[in-house]
Amino acid sequence: MSVLLVEDDMSIAIVITAALEDEGFSVTHCDTIAERDRLLAERSYEALVTDVMLPDGDGIETIERVRALHPDMPILILSAQNTLDTAVRATDTGAFEYFPKPFDIDELALVAEAIHQLGNRRNGPFIAVNTAAIPAELIESELFGHEKGAFTGAVARHVGKFEQAAGGTLFLDEIGDMPMQAQTRLLRALQSGTVRRVGGSEEIRLDTRIIAATNKDLEPEIAAGRFREDLYYRLNVVPIHMPPLRERSDDIEVLARHFLQHAANEGLPRRQLTHEAAELLSRQPWRGNVRELKNFVYRMALLAREDTIDVDSVLPLLAQEPVGTPPSGKEEGGDIASAITHWLSIERPANGTIYERAMAAVERPLFAEVLRDTGGNQLRAAQALGINRNTLRKRLSELALDPEEFARRP
Repeated sequence: MSVLLVEDDMSIAIVITAALEDEGFSVTHCDTIAERDRLLAERSYEALVTDVMLPDGDGIETIERVRALHPDMPILILSAQNTLDTAVRATDTGAFEYFPKPFDIDELALVAEAIHQLGNRRNGPFIAVNTAAIPAELIESELFGHEKGAFTGAVARHVGKFEQAAGGTLFLDEIGDMPMQAQTRLLRALQSGTVRRVGGSEEIRLDTRIIAATNKDLEPEIAAGRFREDLYYRLNVVPIHMPPLRERSDDIEVLARHFLQHAANEGLPRRQLTHEAAELLSRQPWRGNVRELKNFVYRMALLAREDTIDVDSVLPLLAQEPVGTPPSGKEEGGDIASAITHWLSIERPANGTIYERAMAAVERPLFAEVLRDTGGNQLRAAQALGINRNTLRKRLSELALDPEEFARRP
């Protein structure tokens, strides 16, 4: 079966191509509408997988040209514009399927399920396992199953995740936290294509696609002896690097609106987010990545007083977030250098965020003190700090500091 993939994001194109080729499909990849139309004019394909926002136009708006050439060809639409409007537009084209982007970075299951759904295993099960959440003594039983009487409490046979995922996809999240003994058994299973239940002797043939994810850099883990190098290379066939959320600020508004919809589906009040409030969220560091953003959005949905969440609704909630304010420095010698050294020993920000977090930790109490001295007067505060007023206003917004809180009341 031949598939034409139109996708300008190379990381997504690589994983989709690999997934389809692994299922026996022949994939032709291009990244523009013009190239798509040229290829479709030259030959027929059994299916088209296309992004919406492409360098030379809108993939949905130009679908009619595709329909004219190949009216019976199934079309799968991918889109980062994860809105009701995009979903409706995709449906109106008669698309066979619609996959929203961006994918959930920390969970990675939107990526994994998309891969699963693109192959002929889509009718099989999708089993997700957070290996970090399973006690070390139980992880082998969870993955490989156990026989009755294999250990204390094993009162019946248990079918493991590998067997449950037969004919489908097994997603192993937080693989970097898997105990070494379980790593050894996983490697054996991947090499032999079989698993053996704990306490059993029967070799059970594997029939599942494996997708693994981790938020750790595994190469230092390998050097430290905490992760098997041979397992790393066995799993690292098609690597996908998902950068932290702070490096993908354009994704934050889409994700926030997505989580508001999820919150409403789960029974929380239905809320709308203003563009200005979304921009404020996009300027936050989100050290906890997507999980932190999701929790914050759910909190907004629960605590907001109005159906529309604006900047004034977001600021008080951001002010409650930990900001890593440095100590006074008296305990460490009374100077700023000692205070920063002490702060670093406590905070230990992730690599690449130290400067950003340190600046926020220093600026927030500094600006708060100057605003307190000036009664919340931004012009006087900017003059006292020796910076432009617009610069001050921008940083106050980014630091979730409201000058009104420092205004002197009669």
